[in-house]
Amino acid sequence: MYASKRFAFSREVYGARCLLAAIDFNKDKDQPIVRRKREGKAHRSFQRKSDRWTYYNVKVPKDYREMEVNSRRRMVEMEEVKMQMMKRVTKVKERSQRETTS
Repeated sequence: MYASKRFAFSREVYGARCLLAAIDFNKDKDQPIVRRKREGKAHRSFQRKSDRWTYYNVKVPKDYREMEVNSRRRMVEMEEVKMQMMKRVTKVKERSQRETTS
C-alpha cells in the first residue's frame, strides 16, 4: 500500500495516494486499545534529541478486509461500465457502417 520516497509519481497519482492515506488514517484513528487484564497496553520510545521517553497506547491491528471487499466491488462495477461502453461503441460502428453502405 505504501511506497518508498524513491519513486516519482504523477500529480494525479500523488493526489490519490494522499487521499488514500487520509482515508486510512481516519478509519483507524479510533481503533480500540489493546487491553492487558484491566489496563491498556502501552509502548514507549526514547527520543535522543529531547532526551525523553514517549508513551503511547497500542491499538488493535488494522484490518484491510473491508478495503479489499470495496476494491473488488469497484472492480466489478468498472467491468460492467466497460461492457456497457463496448456495447455502445459497437452500436455506433454498426450504425456508421449502415450509413456508409446505403
